[in-house]
Amino acid sequence: MILAIALSKDKIFLFHKEEEYQVSKSTVDEDMRRIRELLKGYGIRVLSVPKEGLILEGKEKSIRTMIYSIVNKAIGSVSLTEQYKNQSIKQKIIFDYIPINMISEVDRIYDSCISASEDNYYRKNLVIFTSICITRFLNKKKIETRTWLKRNVYISESIENFVETVFSHFGITDALNEFSYLSFILETLNQQDMNTSIDWVQAQLLSIQLIQHVEKQTHIPFSRKEEALQEGLYQHIAGLLNRIRYDVQFANPLKENIQKNYDVIYRAVQSFAPIINQLTGKKISQDELSFLVIHFSTSLSELNQEVTYYYRAVVICNHGMATGKLLSENLKELFNIEVLAVLSSREIGLIEKLDVDLIFSTLPLRELKKPLLVLEPIIKEDSKELIRDFLQQNKEHRRINSNYQDMTHVFHSLLQVVDKQVGKVSKEAYEELTDVFKKTNFQSIRGSCSL
Repeated sequence: MILAIALSKDKIFLFHKEEEYQVSKSTVDEDMRRIRELLKGYGIRVLSVPKEGLILEGKEKSIRTMIYSIVNKAIGSVSLTEQYKNQSIKQKIIFDYIPINMISEVDRIYDSCISASEDNYYRKNLVIFTSICITRFLNKKKIETRTWLKRNVYISESIENFVETVFSHFGITDALNEFSYLSFILETLNQQDMNTSIDWVQAQLLSIQLIQHVEKQTHIPFSRKEEALQEGLYQHIAGLLNRIRYDVQFANPLKENIQKNYDVIYRAVQSFAPIINQLTGKKISQDELSFLVIHFSTSLSELNQEVTYYYRAVVICNHGMATGKLLSENLKELFNIEVLAVLSSREIGLIEKLDVDLIFSTLPLRELKKPLLVLEPIIKEDSKELIRDFLQQNKEHRRINSNYQDMTHVFHSLLQVVDKQVGKVSKEAYEELTDVFKKTNFQSIRGSCSL
């Protein structure tokens, strides 16, 4: 079923599968439940779209990794050149979607470009993954991102020649993104000591799951840097899995510094450690965990360079509305401050009803719960430094500019409120909320309220 959805050129409808497999609707529904659970680990969803049938929703890279994992397990140790009559039922199903003649052609190109005598896991991995990518591409499922073109990654001459020959043979043109992606993946497949296809899949899957886990735990939008982050994590985890298995874990001289300065990220990565431990049968060290944190801290630094912050404030003035507006405009012009309202000293009671973090006032005020800075109506040079210090002291109140704000944490917070006030969130309610957020493209939620 998964291969049909992922690789078939025809539209897939559930009621057709009931007839094809001669099973009941309840059996198909149970199969779909298991499929959705399996795909969840890859960050992929199965959607049923009217007139389009069943489709996969997720990143194309993740979909290809998932297909590769399933195909490799089913093919097992069978030779790529083995006759069709000697293959199992599962293998015959696979070759219905990835034609055996395509695999054979890719295998012959491997002979001419890389090695005619070599017959190992690397060859098998490379040929199968290349065939999957060709099949997806010919079905118009493409790698759209241009991030791969920016990567300064070494690609061996043999791999580059192999990909060029494959593309030429199958008539693939104007596909620079695909060329860069496939070249990179095939190069990384040849990891030293990575002698099974399972290792490759595990490294890919762990990098995807780790990014999702750390983003969920920290509410930091690492998915904005997923391309570069996943690439770095995959290459690191590929070697890490073997080091752990062979009890050769690296010492990290920056461990204490990393744990101190990136405590939130470190704790999130640490909470993912049981998954790695279970997979390898060994315990990953704090030193190795700290190496993983470095990849996230690098992405965090890049995110911080892109994100702009602002403060939301209210201005209190006892010199008249015009003077209050002047102070407001000066604050907005000189600093990243959004002034929500200009109030008189008689309207102080409104402050608690406003969504503001700071108060700027031309007169001293008492018994206020929010940080206060008293200023002259006209901002002078010495006042600027005073304001900068005030903002720095209250930087925990900074807000992310709505153009950059990731709404993942808003979504989860909303679910928590619903769960607390109404009860456990149902699957249907969760999916409806997800659709709402997607339709709004995760833009800031704007609403109005009456005071």
